[in-house]
Amino acid sequence: VRLAMLRQAAVIGTVSAAELVSSVAALSTEDAEADTRAGRLRTAFAGGSMNDRRAALRGIWASGAGAEAVGDSTVDEARYGALLESATAAAQLPIGAASAADSANIIAALLAAGDTAAARRWWPVADKADPKVRASAWALLATGAGGVPVSPGDFKDWRSASGADARHASMLLAALAGIGAANGSDWSGLRGDLLPKGANSWTRAIDAAATAGRLGEVTMLTATGLQGPWTDVPSMHLYHIVAALVQTGRGAEARLIAAEAMTRA
Repeated sequence: VRLAMLRQAAVIGTVSAAELVSSVAALSTEDAEADTRAGRLRTAFAGGSMNDRRAALRGIWASGAGAEAVGDSTVDEARYGALLESATAAAQLPIGAASAADSANIIAALLAAGDTAAARRWWPVADKADPKVRASAWALLATGAGGVPVSPGDFKDWRSASGADARHASMLLAALAGIGAANGSDWSGLRGDLLPKGANSWTRAIDAAATAGRLGEVTMLTATGLQGPWTDVPSMHLYHIVAALVQTGRGAEARLIAAEAMTRA
């Protein structure tokens, strides 16, 4: 029962990525077999070749994408949990062009576990990957870790390469604006087209709390603004949450929330 719920526990923060890995290894009763959760993890860490290790990582990610809901867990949580399960092994994979096709998923896994420095180191590889992979990696790093160029032209290139719809584009722009990377006059046209206008009692409350430096209140209002699945979170909420956290000195957390939005929303 515990093994089946570990990914969901990691997604909500009950266990860390490292604890998730050690728990899978300890609880799996079929760890002698290669095609099990523990077997895939072992191969991802210490497979006989880099191809074996990359294939094992892809197997972990695929197990999340194809998982059925467990209890209250959604397919989105299962996929994100699989990224967390792979993160410590992904962090030990040598950085190189042979992993370019997997670089966006590796970066997503590293950011899910909060390893921003390792995620940034993958950009030279992702920068030369397939356009769609590069676009996904760029959005994750632009929001979650930095170390990539961010301009209206880069944003438009991302949208063209990724095929992102208006909602995904609005979420990315909200995240970039919240961290202060999309606030110049050259962004005004995109902001006018993609970011919702207006205010309500919640946006006024979190803005006021941030202005006054009340981090605890900002944290509670952040929680209320992220109710329900990520697919239901408005881009306006993401903007105000990220901006408020940055203003109260929690820029690292703001970036990781933004990167999670790029992965899950």
